[in-house]
Amino acid sequence: PLKVFNSEQIRNIGVGGHSGSGKTSLMETMLFAMGETTRIGATEQGNTISDYNEDEIERQVSINTSILHGEWKHTKLNMIDTPGFSDFYGDVVSGMRAADFMMIVVSAADGVQVGTERVRQMADRYHLPRFYVINKLDRENVDFDKVYHELRERFGKKLAIAQFPAESGPNFTTVIDVIKQKAYKYAHDKSGKVTEEAIPGNLQSQVNKIRNELVETVAESDDTLLETYFEAGELTEAQLLDGFKSAINRQMIVPVVGVSATANVGVHSLMDFIVEYMPDPTRRPAIEQDGATRKPSDSDPLSALVFKTVSEAHVGELSLVKVFSGILKTGDEVYNPGSSKSERIGQIFLLNGKNKKNIDQLHAGDIGALVKLKSTHTGNTLCQKGKEFELPPIEFPEPLISVAVVAKAKGDEDKIGAGLHTLHEEDPTFLVRYDGELKQTIASGQGELHLD
Repeated sequence: PLKVFNSEQIRNIGVGGHSGSGKTSLMETMLFAMGETTRIGATEQGNTISDYNEDEIERQVSINTSILHGEWKHTKLNMIDTPGFSDFYGDVVSGMRAADFMMIVVSAADGVQVGTERVRQMADRYHLPRFYVINKLDRENVDFDKVYHELRERFGKKLAIAQFPAESGPNFTTVIDVIKQKAYKYAHDKSGKVTEEAIPGNLQSQVNKIRNELVETVAESDDTLLETYFEAGELTEAQLLDGFKSAINRQMIVPVVGVSATANVGVHSLMDFIVEYMPDPTRRPAIEQDGATRKPSDSDPLSALVFKTVSEAHVGELSLVKVFSGILKTGDEVYNPGSSKSERIGQIFLLNGKNKKNIDQLHAGDIGALVKLKSTHTGNTLCQKGKEFELPPIEFPEPLISVAVVAKAKGDEDKIGAGLHTLHEEDPTFLVRYDGELKQTIASGQGELHLD
C-alpha cells in the first residue's frame, strides 16, 4: 500500500513563472531526484510527466494545471504545476487555491517578465508565502546578482538570498547555502550526486555579507527578535531558523535560491530548502465562513475543495481535491453544499501528470483525485454530513475575447456542444453560450491560444 503522510509531512508547492522560465524542466528534475522517474524528460522531446496532452507537447508550453508528487527526506512534495501562458490564467487561479506557498521560477537568461509579475500579484491576492528560484544558471553570460537585484527592485526589500551559485555559466556546479554556511558541489553528469564542502575562501566575505543581510531581514520581521538582535548583536542558530520559518509563513521575507534544472545543479539543495523552511499545511491560517471555522488539522470536520476537473479517456471525469481539514477516506459519504447532494467517495488517486496510484485516504492538507462524482464541479466543497461548511469559491477571471463556433459538417452541432461543455467543466474560464439573434454558439476565453 502507498504510504499515507500526515499533515506536517506535506508541502503543497504552487509552481508559477513566465512561460519558458523552465518550470516544467525543474519539476522533471525534482521527480527524477525523488526516484519517481528513471530519467529526466525534456519539453523539446515532448516526454515530460507534467505536459502530457498533445497540444502541450506540440507547442512546448504548459496549458493545464497538472499535479505531481514525490517523497524527499520523509516529506511528500505535492507540486501544482500552473501554466505560464497568460491565455490559461484560470488554471493558475485554481492551482493557487490548492497551494500553501508559491515557488516562482525566473529564467536567469530573461530576468523578470510579465508572467513573473502576474504570479506574484496572485500570490499577494491569496496571501501565499513564496520564494524565487533563479533557473538556467548554466547558460552563457548569465548573472545571478543582476537578476536578484532586478527582483528586489521590482518586488521589494523583503527578498533575501538563501542559496546562490559559486559560479555561473557552463561551469556552474556549486551552490552556497547561506544558512548552513556550506558549499554543495554537484556532479557534471546531471546525476544530481552532491558533496558537501567548506565554503571556498574567496567567497567567505561575500557569504558573511549575504548572511548578515538575511539575519537583519529576519530580525526586522518580529519585534521580539529585533530587540534580541539589537542587544546581542546577533541571533542564535535556533532564533534564526525559527524566525526565518515564521517570517516566510507571514510573508515578511521572500527567499531566493539558484539552480540549473537541466544540468541538475542545486535541485537537491532546493528540495532540502522546501522541506526545512517552507510551511506545511498546518502552518496556514484557519478558514472562516458564516461564523464557522475549519483549522488545517485531521481532528476538524472534513472540508475539501474541488479545485479542478480533468476529463480522461477510460476514466471519465477526475475531480482534483485539496483536503483543507479532516480526513477523506474511500467509502465515505460526504455532502456537497453547492449542489445540496451527497456523494460517495470511490477510488482516491495520487497523480503524477496522467499516471495514477491508488490510496485509501487523504489527510488534512493533502491533494488527490476522485472519480465518478455525480454532481460535483470545480469550485465545490465536499464536507461532512451534518457539519456543513462551504469553502470560499474560486474567483475566475472574466473572459477577454469571444469567437463564434461553427460545426465543420452539418449535424455535428450536438457533438460540438458536448465537447464545449467538457471544456468548460475542465476550465471554468472557458465559457459557452448560444446567441439566439446571431443563431451562433459563442465561446469566450482568455486569449487566442486559449480558444485554439
